Amino acid sequence: MKYAIIAAGEGSRLREEGIEVPKPMVNLRGEMLIERLIRIFKSQGAEEISIIINAHSPELRRYLEGVTEKDGLINLIVETTPSSAHSFYAILNNSCRPFEELCLTTVDTIFSEDVFKSYIDDFNSRKDIDALMAVTDYVDDEKPLWVKTDERNKILEFSSCQKSERALVSGGIYCLRKKALSVAFSAMEQGVERMRNYQQMLVESGCEVFAFNFGKILDIDHAGDIDKAEFFIENQNKRVLCVGRAKRFSVGCEHKDKRLFDLICQALQKRGMRVCVVEEDDLCKEHLQGVCSVVSMARGKAATDMLDYVCQSATEVLNSPEGVRNCSRERFNVLLQDAGIPIPRFILLRHRNISSIRRENFADCNSLWIKRADALTMCAEDVVPARNDKELADYVDRMFARQIDHCLICENIEGRLVKVYRIAESEFLEYFFPSANKFSDLENISGEFPDINRKFLKRLSDKVARVLKLCVFGMDLIQTKEGKFYVIDVNDFPSFSDFALQAAEVICDKIEGLCNRKRM
Repeated sequence: MKYAIIAAGEGSRLREEGIEVPKPMVNLRGEMLIERLIRIFKSQGAEEISIIINAHSPELRRYLEGVTEKDGLINLIVETTPSSAHSFYAILNNSCRPFEELCLTTVDTIFSEDVFKSYIDDFNSRKDIDALMAVTDYVDDEKPLWVKTDERNKILEFSSCQKSERALVSGGIYCLRKKALSVAFSAMEQGVERMRNYQQMLVESGCEVFAFNFGKILDIDHAGDIDKAEFFIENQNKRVLCVGRAKRFSVGCEHKDKRLFDLICQALQKRGMRVCVVEEDDLCKEHLQGVCSVVSMARGKAATDMLDYVCQSATEVLNSPEGVRNCSRERFNVLLQDAGIPIPRFILLRHRNISSIRRENFADCNSLWIKRADALTMCAEDVVPARNDKELADYVDRMFARQIDHCLICENIEGRLVKVYRIAESEFLEYFFPSANKFSDLENISGEFPDINRKFLKRLSDKVARVLKLCVFGMDLIQTKEGKFYVIDVNDFPSFSDFALQAAEVICDKIEGLCNRKRM
């Protein structure tokens, strides 16, 4: 495919703010804007790179003529044009051969190289579309061109005002095929002077125009944008490994867990980070090489043992393998009890004889819970209530018949169930009262309860986080009518339910902080 760069602008705002070099020669982390784009396009197998500059930048012209002599890919066009649309037309008119496909961008567009590769791959794989336009939900333009799409990301309209709930604007990168390019010639004949008007013409002419969300795209319009762009590019060198949870550990929450995981991966990419995604069953040591941090929803022994390897190299894992292990029912009950955190009375059962245990430990309890203790919950039968001695004996027999070698017998605390989501060392704390379920007579008794003190919940959850060495977790609490709280369950990396979007951003803040701390 052929590529083209519009670099013919005057860069007047940058000059007014003290930047003396032409905009295409602005340096970002040791690389000029024009140099960066040439390198990226060549990495995608560019057959030709057309570059248009104005006639008033002799320094830029000398540089590009030198590059052209060394590199036969460059087609340099020197022409002063009144607008970016005119520059586009000049590129079309100065090509040695008509373009079959073209990727066009302006010189000051800053984007993730990994996302750009995905963008080109997507365009190459979809031969039935006429144009694939970069869009971004990062709106930092003085006059953005808003993009309205349908559920398939087909573009329905370009406009100067937002007309849909999705906040998407044009990103200034265009992949175009013959039909879309022919519309450009029509636009030229009609005197269309703005690229935004050309884009709307594509839709109105019946072209199949689709959007590709880059996440974050920046433009260099002001001197202050240079620091933003350098920080964004620096993030690209931060490789984050995201380890997805196996379905067997997402009992009843498979889609919610997947949604949170996808939101985290997308948010990291939007920040410019290089994201490597792997499912926990496929994780191997090669995935752990060269990562600055790891986001892991893994729960299986093989994956958590593997992640111990990366922890030895001082790479942070969120949540840590130790924290995940501490969420096993036997371990977290022992650890919380030793730390003085209120939990229901419990006893570990390694045999089927329960009569003496009930008399000695739970004589005053009307109901008990039988909970699998040798592993995390895998199915609904791993946590069941026993309302009488017969149910208790039956459920214990079933546990051992399933080759579960030990289980917990816990007292039932009367009160209301409170679900808590927490990200440690942040302001993120959400709680709610779940809707009724088949165990509501045990977990959600009726009546008046004291108001919940958010500061108390924060202190309690932070103590749990310290004891269990967790960062991202959920807790199930029982609040009694007297206002006392008991921790009855702890989950590492929950789905966050309706709070997933907010949680994903806070988790990304944590990861970004970990990467920066490691670099320092």
